[in-house]
Amino acid sequence: MWYKYFSKQSWNLRVWRKANLKYNQDDFGMTQPKYIARFGDFRFRLVRTEGALRGCMFFVGFGCFSIINYLYGRYGYIINESSQKRAAQDLLDNDMAADKILFKNRVGAPTRPLRSLDDMMAFLSGSATYDQLADYASYNHAMDVNQDQQAGLDSWMSEKDKNMVKYYQRSLGKKVEGI
Repeated sequence: MWYKYFSKQSWNLRVWRKANLKYNQDDFGMTQPKYIARFGDFRFRLVRTEGALRGCMFFVGFGCFSIINYLYGRYGYIINESSQKRAAQDLLDNDMAADKILFKNRVGAPTRPLRSLDDMMAFLSGSATYDQLADYASYNHAMDVNQDQQAGLDSWMSEKDKNMVKYYQRSLGKKVEGI
């Protein structure tokens, strides 16, 4: 029976309302130096607690490491013209495959990329799909038509109305086919 010889007195605890009254954060934490530096004071004013500061420093450190490795790393990507052409052709092939697979709404935007896993992978592998969805979502009139359709006010649309996103893309200076 181990609990007969168990002594909490060696733990150096004084617990009151689930808090250790003898714990001194200055013995263990980031406030261990007894002087207040300007930068240290600024850090603690920003985040207020040591736990948040430690968690934040993980992400800041990881970001700084990535930037330094990108800027001064020896292992940069070697890009030649044939690999660029092959990557551009692969992207065009992915866009054509996504155009065949994805569900498109009345104005030609891929608004249901999460309908199935195949649709999601086709949407993520293309670049034109992102542009089409972003242009559709950023065009205010298309969003008004979408809200009317959700409210049950959808009706017949002419071909000019169906090409509204293409007209919007053309006004942004993009090359648009089919209008």
